[in-house]
Order: sequence, then structure tokens, then C-alpha cells
Amino acid sequence: MASLNKKEKKLLTAYKNGGPSAFEAIFAEYRELVFRVAYSLTGEREAALDISQEVFLRLYKHLKSFKGQSSLRTWIYRITLNRALSHLKKRTFLPLFDFLRQRPSQVDPLREAERSEAEEHLQKALSYLSRQQKQAFILKNQEGLRYSEIADILGIKTGTVKALIYQASNKLRKRLKKKYGIR
Repeated sequence: MASLNKKEKKLLTAYKNGGPSAFEAIFAEYRELVFRVAYSLTGEREAALDISQEVFLRLYKHLKSFKGQSSLRTWIYRITLNRALSHLKKRTFLPLFDFLRQRPSQVDPLREAERSEAEEHLQKALSYLSRQQKQAFILKNQEGLRYSEIADILGIKTGTVKALIYQASNKLRKRLKKKYGIR
């Protein structure tokens, strides 16, 4: 299990001691991460903004009781994941994985059409993954987290994380193989 790093200890100490700008510093440090994860899981900007707001409200209410058994970053990931999952349970369709949304500096209509088509195929392929496979896959491949961090966030063993990512990769490869010739 990850422990607090120096920066997290400093932020938490300032917050617990009533530092006026301490929560603002925590917000500034983690707001992009929270939005990115929420958006990756929901595929909706407005939903990601709502989830981000909920996450920071929960942090504000419960930060003083944070025990530091994991890193602050891991705890925030977990809260974000839980809020996004609550949102997804209310929906009837699955979210869009966002890594294909990176736009080139010059817009090429043909390339954009191909990108849009690829997003549709990826969306469909992701819908065949289990909830845990999708979460582990996104946290590893989009967020770049280590297996141990993903295990802490999902509350499972590292070996299980590796198996989930392997299974997700195989399922996605099979689904996308016919369309794009992926090996």
C-alpha cells in the first residue's frame, strides 16, 4: 500500500491545521486528475464536471478524517471512481474512452472522420469488458498508474489487476482486430 509523500503530508498538515489556502492547494493539485478520470469513465463533459464537484465536496467534508493508510492521490482516485460508477449505474450506455480525442494541430477532415469512426469502434469494444476490466485498463493505459496503485484504488490484489488488464487487452484486441488489422 502506498504511503503519503512529502508533498501530500505538507498539504494535509496545512489543511488539518486550518491553513486558509490549504484546500485550494489540494484542489489545484488534483482537479485535472479528477476531471480526467471522471471524463474517461463517463465520456461526458458535464457529467465529469458534476462528478468533480462531488469529489471535492466529499474531500472537503472528510479530509480531516483521512488516516493516510494510502496516498492521498490513491484515495482521491478511489472517490472519483466511486462517484463515476454511481453516475454510470444511472445510465443506459457505456462511456467513451478518451485517448483518441487528442486533436492534431491541423484539422484534416479525413483524419477526423477516421478518428470518429475509431472512437465508435473502441466504444463498442469497451462495452464488452467487465466493469473491473474497464477500470483497470483505463487506469493503466490512460492514467499510466502502476499495478500496485491500481490495486489500491480498486481494492484488489496486484495479480488480479494484471489479470484484468491482460483479459481486457485480449478482448479489445479481438474486437478491433477485424476492423483495423491489430495483431
